[in-house]
Amino acid sequence: MPLLTLVQTALLAASFQIGATAPTIGFEDIHGNKGSSAAFADRVIIYTFADRDSSDALMAWQEGANLEIALRFPALKLAYLNFADVSGVPGFLRYVVEPILAGINERATRKLEKQFQDAKLPLDPAQRKFHLIADWKGAYLKTFGLEDAAEWRCWVVSGGRVIGMITPADARPGDRLAALLAAAGEAKSAE
Repeated sequence: MPLLTLVQTALLAASFQIGATAPTIGFEDIHGNKGSSAAFADRVIIYTFADRDSSDALMAWQEGANLEIALRFPALKLAYLNFADVSGVPGFLRYVVEPILAGINERATRKLEKQFQDAKLPLDPAQRKFHLIADWKGAYLKTFGLEDAAEWRCWVVSGGRVIGMITPADARPGDRLAALLAAAGEAKSAE
């Protein structure tokens, strides 16, 4: 890797330290939608990272957290940028893995919609944006300063600043996320 790229990667990884200004991240999600984190400047951005082995635990945690978040913070606008580490997948298998990821995403979306419907809550696309992004080359891993995604990770960004990180090691990750979102909501109200 050229020295400039190593320096840039180190700087980006440092940008995901708590209190740091989060860098703008461009992406193309698994449906081919191109975007940028800059488009979500008016929202709290929840970044997650997982691989095949940690994705079930991440999704289980998110399933419980999503409904609680909607109940506790109904007016808070959120963007979920979920990164799937598939950097270990050989290139020739990409066209096999892409539909699998799309299927996982569709099942998770249907489950979320049903969860909200059962709770009689609207799942307003203007309120919550979801993107699943495949990290084929490990570039996003490096941006977040990760060697791998064997253990899921979550960062919360509000007002362009990283306000917290959550891992499975947190005793109560849902409570930690709620506390971060409460702080973000108070900051958004003060703006």
